Amino acid sequence: MKKHLVQPCTNSSEFCTRYLRQLHVCEASRSTTTPSLRRRTTDADIKHIIHHYLCKVVLVILCSCILALSLTACGADFDGSRTGNSDEFVMDYKVLNKTDAQDLMAEKGDTIHAEIIVEGGSLSLKIQKDDEVPVYESEDVSFSDEFDVEIEESGTYTVSVTGEKAKGSVRFTVITVVTEQ
Repeated sequence: MKKHLVQPCTNSSEFCTRYLRQLHVCEASRSTTTPSLRRRTTDADIKHIIHHYLCKVVLVILCSCILALSLTACGADFDGSRTGNSDEFVMDYKVLNKTDAQDLMAEKGDTIHAEIIVEGGSLSLKIQKDDEVPVYESEDVSFSDEFDVEIEESGTYTVSVTGEKAKGSVRFTVITVVTEQ
């Protein structure tokens, strides 16, 4: 005969029966002397444990997938369009979290015209010839601006734009001075 203990249930107003080496089972019995006929077998307990374990594993996997997808979406480097050649560098973006650069060819006396539109985040801008000191540099730009940079020496100028959670657009155009002869 199996030993059991009948005691008030902590989860309801009924009594519960505890059989040795088995989980807590709330019975329908309202009497302390008559245990209910329902019993939990060891097989049922193992199935119950496996079921709860698998539910936890599935929940952990599901949460991991959701976290991975949400972090992937937040980590976008660039969402927008970019065009560039030796005379112009144009970017229009919803997200800019990286550095992009374009080489522009300019002659002495030319001007690099810049149009910066900042709708969110911040930008860092640099215009530099080879490894020389930058002819223009600005960091943490969080407002729209328009400016010209006069070119004093012919050569290839690298325009670099670095965004940090930036939204907006940039346009750098080489304006050639026409000289009459």
